[in-house]
Amino acid sequence: MNIRDQVAEKNETAVQIKQLLEQSDDGLYVANLQTNQWEYLSPAIEAVTGFSPDELNAMGVEGVRERIHPEDRERYIAGIHKMLEQGGSEIVEYRWQRKDGTYHWLNNNRRIIRVEQDQIPLLTGTVRDVTERKEAEILLQEVLENSRDMIFRRNIATGRYDYVSPSSTTTIGFTPEELMSMNFDEVMAHFHPDDVERFLEHNRALESSPEAHPTDTVEFRWKAKGGVYRWYSISRRLMRDAAGQPIAHVGTLRDITEQKRVEQEREELLHRLQVERAELEGVLDALPVGVHIADMSGRVIHHNHAVEEIWGGVPNLTEMPEGEAPYKAWQCDTGERVQATEWGLSRAIAYGEVTRAEELAIETCDGRRKTILNYARPIRDENGQPVGAVAVNVDITEQKEAERRLQELNDTLEQRVAERTEQLRAMAAELTQTEERERRTLAQNLHDHLQQLLAAARISVNIMQSRAEDELQAEGLNQVDALLGESISETRSLTAELSPTVLYDAGLAPGLQWLGERMQKQHGLKVTVDAEDLGNRAPEELRVVLFRAARELLFNVVKHAQVDQAEVRMRRVPGGEIELQVSDNGVGFDLAKLSRPIEEGFGLFSIRERIESMGGRMEVESAPGQGTRVTLRLPLRLEEAPPKRERKVPFFREEEATELFPEEKPTEARPPLPEIEIVEGPPPEEAPPQPEAVAPEEAVPPEERPAEGPPEPEKPVRVLLVDDHQIVRQGLVHLLADETGIEVVGEAGDGKGAVALARMMQPDVVLMDVSMPGMDGVEATRRITSEMPQTKVIGLSMHEGGEMARKMREAGAVDYMPKGGDPATLVWAIRQWAKRKD
Repeated sequence: MNIRDQVAEKNETAVQIKQLLEQSDDGLYVANLQTNQWEYLSPAIEAVTGFSPDELNAMGVEGVRERIHPEDRERYIAGIHKMLEQGGSEIVEYRWQRKDGTYHWLNNNRRIIRVEQDQIPLLTGTVRDVTERKEAEILLQEVLENSRDMIFRRNIATGRYDYVSPSSTTTIGFTPEELMSMNFDEVMAHFHPDDVERFLEHNRALESSPEAHPTDTVEFRWKAKGGVYRWYSISRRLMRDAAGQPIAHVGTLRDITEQKRVEQEREELLHRLQVERAELEGVLDALPVGVHIADMSGRVIHHNHAVEEIWGGVPNLTEMPEGEAPYKAWQCDTGERVQATEWGLSRAIAYGEVTRAEELAIETCDGRRKTILNYARPIRDENGQPVGAVAVNVDITEQKEAERRLQELNDTLEQRVAERTEQLRAMAAELTQTEERERRTLAQNLHDHLQQLLAAARISVNIMQSRAEDELQAEGLNQVDALLGESISETRSLTAELSPTVLYDAGLAPGLQWLGERMQKQHGLKVTVDAEDLGNRAPEELRVVLFRAARELLFNVVKHAQVDQAEVRMRRVPGGEIELQVSDNGVGFDLAKLSRPIEEGFGLFSIRERIESMGGRMEVESAPGQGTRVTLRLPLRLEEAPPKRERKVPFFREEEATELFPEEKPTEARPPLPEIEIVEGPPPEEAPPQPEAVAPEEAVPPEERPAEGPPEPEKPVRVLLVDDHQIVRQGLVHLLADETGIEVVGEAGDGKGAVALARMMQPDVVLMDVSMPGMDGVEATRRITSEMPQTKVIGLSMHEGGEMARKMREAGAVDYMPKGGDPATLVWAIRQWAKRKD
């Protein structure tokens, strides 16, 4: 081959090589370091750098270096100098600024070559955009460095860690370097002895698994720095070599000490709740009325034994046709079958309705016929949304049978009506009294059992709330506390509906005032009450009949009058009678068209019968558009008034029935005492809260109260607990045991024992239950404060203020609080009164 052919062949080879180079995705370059010019730039250089070859040629080699990130530029140039001195090649990665100002990571694989003739240094290499890879590496590094869990790789052959993430310092207490310096035996020496064999068994199972990359999770105790064992959870994967042999464990290690503690506390809490639920179920089973409790789906989650006694068993729900009520019942007035959606329990769940004394005829599971009064109301959460419902069934079959026999007797002995009138009236009165006794008995059972247990349960929950150490536990306890508070409120409301305490303790006039306030609160009916106060001298039967009649007439105003105002007047009139008048300015009705069925619809017939059975009379005045006025008159035979006791606490005001302790004018013998209020809810930073319903006339200014509650007395406050319910006393003991500066020096279950213990122990404060058998809290308070004026008595009751508060303050109590209130407020009051020695 001649020289011309050789030259042509070389040129063709050069062209082919150039074509191959120009097809590469990497940018190719050759730079003359002597002339500072580019000898060659491939077309792909533009995609990599963002600049065309012409633009890069215009910059020159030195100009291109100016586009390198300042933090990487020195390293880039130092690499060139090193290759000029030592030869060889290198791969350098740096950030490159594109036209739009953004930086991309470039991978530059370069070397120095020299032209043999004149030794001109040429820099040649390839450039590749590796931005995505670098960002992924940076992100991975950040994950490894910032992970809460420790990430590791342990070599099975050496038993040592090849890699440990920086989080090991906070997770396990050792730095990565310290862990990687330990051999396997040194690591195992930190394991709890009870967990070593189980961990090794997991190791053997993992490494002998037939799977390609098996995984497992193990929990164990490991001694961190400081010599304290903590719980850890290790999750790992087995890595194999090309031959399938195990070579390493790769995984994460997490500190689960707190999780373990929470799990243990949750188990303890669940156990306590189960115990308390069993106690609550025991109380419900002791009630003489049937109680159903349902969730929001309508499923009955609990019923007491009285339900089975009333209904003759429990229906088999699995055999019930879809949509049919499991219990058979009919409306007493219409005879219509009660459908599944018409039960008070269903309406309470679906619409939040309250059902009161709904009279139903039922068929029991064993085929008997009975009559019941059905009560139902929703159970609401802290946001007022229904979360379930409770229904109460009262068996009135015997009462209805008595009424039926009475009616039969009246129909068959019409010719002897005159001579039997007194007898019939007596029987009707007895029925009224029987119903009222049943109401009072039921209300008393609710107060003496269910409400006491709920109050004790709330105290226990509040104790656990103060010990909650995480949001999950605190949230669960808050929900339980809210449900208990709602349950207490609902049982109080039910007790008041059944038998209002004020009617028996204070008399008819205060009872009518209470009724007016309740009608406005529940139905939006503003009732003006003008009643002559007879105290407790009016016979109980008369008080009950007039009170029930007034309530029925006010319900008529709500249902039919189409107004939001009514008036109730009561006074003594000539002839030895008492007159009760209920009037409104509503739509009225035509008396000429008033028939007996209409009267029954308005409830007037029932009222008339009761009034006439007691020798009284009823007058109805009404006309369309002229409103309605109903006047009741009954013979009044006043009983002898009980002797008025001298008040022991001069700083009470007579006119304040539910407010506590307004300021007294100072005297030389005793300095004035600041006010204390009846409150519910936890005390804020400055002082306990002040509900509007019981706010005193003049509150203690916030700036005069301590910023973080009252300072602790120098000596412990010695407290005597008095309550006839042991579970309530136990709850108070546990509550006060956690309070510094407070010491429980004794417990008593009745007033007599309280007086004896107070004489013996000379306590600073007595927490006195109001309602107790034998000597009640009022009499015990009177004796203690008379003999030991330095001892402060704080009344406790399921009743919210009112007449109970008045009686306790007249007996000498310095404060009065409902049992279902916030225990923190009770502790606050104990400390406040303990400081006042005069």
